[in-house]
Amino acid sequence: MAALISFLLPWQTRWLLDTPVIGNSTWEFGVIGIFVAEAALLIWLAQEFWNERVKIISWVYEQRTHKKYAWGALLIFLIVQFIFTESRSLTAQFFIQIFLLCGFGAVLYFRTEIRRACAAGFLCAAVLQALLGLVQVSSGASFANTWMGIPERHAQTPGVAVVIADGVRHMRAYGGQPHPNIFGGF
Repeated sequence: MAALISFLLPWQTRWLLDTPVIGNSTWEFGVIGIFVAEAALLIWLAQEFWNERVKIISWVYEQRTHKKYAWGALLIFLIVQFIFTESRSLTAQFFIQIFLLCGFGAVLYFRTEIRRACAAGFLCAAVLQALLGLVQVSSGASFANTWMGIPERHAQTPGVAVVIADGVRHMRAYGGQPHPNIFGGF
């Protein structure tokens, strides 16, 4: 399951729950949705934490008092943030994503035997995305695929990231990411 989650992490497939509109266009940063990787990660973390619940509870009790105060202060801060935010659903989504990230990191920290499987899954996703980027650059377009979370893009479409050489628009590689810079960082 760890390798599958690592493979799914870079893909942008998500179930859209709410798409806010600002100025007659969708506000991408305000979209509320559930990524496939997040759903799989939530199921896996629930299973992992249930299987290791005795170790986790004893670890919490063994923490020093000042660490418990720090965790309590963080919890109070998060509650205050949630009370005073303008978009509770967007804030809740952000908190859930942070929780999932921390949980994934904790499982990888404590279960060293699954690190290779996670690395292998992530590497497979990286190779597939690199091949997808090569196809996009060579064809000058990106095919649409709902299941992979990839919208259709063409080098001639305004708003698509391009490089102009000798007056010709060449589409930059997006891979499975929403922007070429994110793909480059990946």
